Amino acid sequence: MKSHRQPVSRVAGFLFISCLLGTVISAQSLLPSRVLDLSAADGTKLKATYFAAGKPGPGVLLLHQCNRQRKVWDALAQQLAAAGINVLTLDYRGFGESGGDRFDKLPQEKAAQVIGEKWPGDIDEAFRFLTSQPGVRHDLIGVGGASCGVNNSVQMARRHPEVKSLVLLSGSTDLSGRQFLRSSKLPVLFSVADDDEFPPTVQVTEWLFTITSNPGKRLLHYANGGHGADMFPVHPEFGRNRGVVHDHPNQDTRKCTSGHEYPCYSSRNIYFGPDRPARRSGEGHADA
Repeated sequence: MKSHRQPVSRVAGFLFISCLLGTVISAQSLLPSRVLDLSAADGTKLKATYFAAGKPGPGVLLLHQCNRQRKVWDALAQQLAAAGINVLTLDYRGFGESGGDRFDKLPQEKAAQVIGEKWPGDIDEAFRFLTSQPGVRHDLIGVGGASCGVNNSVQMARRHPEVKSLVLLSGSTDLSGRQFLRSSKLPVLFSVADDDEFPPTVQVTEWLFTITSNPGKRLLHYANGGHGADMFPVHPEFGRNRGVVHDHPNQDTRKCTSGHEYPCYSSRNIYFGPDRPARRSGEGHADA
């Protein structure tokens, strides 16, 4: 007789996503958070907030979009902590209360250097802090990211096999990240809204959903909600009752309506690469 038990890693991976979709906590249940300073390898101070669950449970690292800072996650992080999930949020260097040159003032070449050479180590330091906290279960780790945090989250999962699930909001990832999504078996929840302030994000998010290999992947597609974590105040239920949910592995998402290749508004080549989607002329998505 065949066992119907799911592999531990798969169960662990879906735990964060399930809690995210179903968590509605009263204000009386919210736990206090702790603001802290982390030190990057070069001594730069990185500001973070830790939302402890107060009991053993999963750990989640949340990575903000580049038009916001870590506090955009506060309400969600408090609810996840009250539901038993330990959460860490981080200001990237150059953002919010973290040290470093202000990111929005950097020349494009310098900004790309910071993203490629500094952010991975900074985020790894945050990950080390999270996993070192008492009660955080190393077999139940999730990462969530919005906009530029999508690529940061996917790269985290590439570097750390302890990551068991991803939540990716309104963003894309580079070629190495897309190759990872094609081959990885991690459960992934995507979400995007039609009124996103960066219109190409809708098509790109749908494309990532299409190429992701895990059969349990989900796409929550809203008519409104804005960009990235801005969706949470608009949709506090985040998918329990509203939004178009695509969760069948072979279900098509909406095709690009422009009739052309997905637009590229990123100067850092996040959207274009040798695996970019085909033109809408019968070939379908270039997801091989």
